[in-house]
Amino acid sequence: MDLDLNGRRQYHFSKIQSRIAALALAVFALDQFTKWLVLNHLNPGDEKTVVPGFFKLVHWGNTGAAWSLFSGNNAALALVALFALVALFLTRHHFNSHTLGGQIAFA
Repeated sequence: MDLDLNGRRQYHFSKIQSRIAALALAVFALDQFTKWLVLNHLNPGDEKTVVPGFFKLVHWGNTGAAWSLFSGNNAALALVALFALVALFLTRHHFNSHTLGGQIAFA
């Protein structure tokens, strides 16, 4: 931690934090790109096989979380997500974040 000219704390990302942030950003970008592909190239209900028997893109609507959990109850879903985020933050020291595997798991 350093102090700026006004005596305020300055925080710097460590190499580990930078890797975790970069990986999270890459996963987010890939997620948004695949959503864009589906919305712009598939009609609702259509699917496109990318890797047979393993991976396909499907245009399907879901207002909740995985398997339509909390469908129609976004406030409860937001509370669960907030609780999970706080729990991850409070237990972050248990993650093996100095290894690449730990950084991937945390992202």
